[in-house]
Amino acid sequence: MRRAKAWRSLVEQMGEVRVRQVGAFTHIEPVHPPTMVPEGPDRLLSVKAVMERTSLSRSSLWRLERAGSFPARRQKIGRRVAWLESDVRAWMRTRRQSRSV
Repeated sequence: MRRAKAWRSLVEQMGEVRVRQVGAFTHIEPVHPPTMVPEGPDRLLSVKAVMERTSLSRSSLWRLERAGSFPARRQKIGRRVAWLESDVRAWMRTRRQSRSV
C-alpha cells in the first residue's frame, strides 16, 4: 500500500508519463511536449557548442549573424566569444516553426 501511494504521487508530480517494460524492469518517463520542456538557467555557449546544436559551420554562423538572422555573439575574454543559450534556443524554435509552415 505504501509503495502504491509513493508511485501515485510520483506520477502525479511528473504529469503525463510513458511506461515501458524492459525485461523485468518498468521504466516510467515524463512526456513533455516540445514547448513544455523545462529550460535551465541561461548559460554562455562557445562557438563549438553552437555549431553542434545548430549544425551550422563557423562561417555560416558569422554570415547569418552579420545578416541579422542569428543572435549576436557576446565578447568574453580576449578573442573568445559566446552566445546566450536562450537566444540560440529561441532562434532554433523560430527556424522549426518557419519550416513547418
